[in-house]
Amino acid sequence: MPQSFELIKDRAEAKRRRALLESELQAAGKALHIISETLPLLGSPVVNIPVLLKLIDENAELLAPSKEAQMMKPRRSISAGPRRARAGARP
Repeated sequence: MPQSFELIKDRAEAKRRRALLESELQAAGKALHIISETLPLLGSPVVNIPVLLKLIDENAELLAPSKEAQMMKPRRSISAGPRRARAGARP
């Protein structure tokens, strides 16, 4: 019985971490999408430059090339499931 309780507890924690990571990745993706669509339009009057600069400033860490890869590593280990993660298998 104690082992099954630990398994339930581990699964609940994995679900919570997965939801948190998915939320972070969605927010990062949305910000990067907006920035990538807006940059080519910088010379036009439709771009609010202060808003764009604020968005870039708020997401400066995401613009580093390795940041997305770092954010995906925990997601990969969660998606692998408890058996593969415990066995040390690569995702």
